[in-house]
Amino acid sequence: KFLRTIICIPGLGGRANLFNKYKDVLSGFNLEFVDIINWQKAQEEIDGLVQKYDSVILLCNCYGSQLALRTMKKNMPKITALIIIEPFFGEFVPWPWKKIALITNRGIVHLMRWTDRLGLKRTKFPEVNYNIVEKQPLFFQPFYDIAHQSMTDYFEKIEDILTFELPQSIETKTYFIFSPKGFIRDPKKRDRLKSIFVNSDLVDIGKNTLNIMTLSY
Repeated sequence: KFLRTIICIPGLGGRANLFNKYKDVLSGFNLEFVDIINWQKAQEEIDGLVQKYDSVILLCNCYGSQLALRTMKKNMPKITALIIIEPFFGEFVPWPWKKIALITNRGIVHLMRWTDRLGLKRTKFPEVNYNIVEKQPLFFQPFYDIAHQSMTDYFEKIEDILTFELPQSIETKTYFIFSPKGFIRDPKKRDRLKSIFVNSDLVDIGKNTLNIMTLSY
């Protein structure tokens, strides 16, 4: 009998098989895996899974943490802990750059939606093999992720990142896991995280680690 359920929520790559090795590491838990391709559909799936169980832990990577936080607003008592691996929040992007990124991204999304209407949306993709990006620097990952999903779905998730606002306070126990090459290394940004996630621990691991999540594939 499983002691507890963990819902595994990936990042922009969207593929739940990123958590493959966790099946062995967390063998005493009931693991539920969610793909995030169309983020709205994934959000509905996560909400439904939380409703299914008496209590859950949400294990998130990067962008997946946003979907977890949305679910928490609806199912707060059932979520007993958050584990967030290598988080990225658009709130920490300086405004001039964020504004430029938002305008550019909206242009891309608008163009992709038009190509979708013309029947040009990609529907077939190569098999995802995260061993390819395991030792690559983080800037390589977006190109790999785009190659394995439609650009519409990918850039709609970018839109969600750029417009998402962190809540004022999260009291649920939260564990943040960072690598030296990750996104939030600035002490001021980490202090900001601690001020929001008031019951949190921030942990740095793996001095030579380039990408924590792909090492778990």
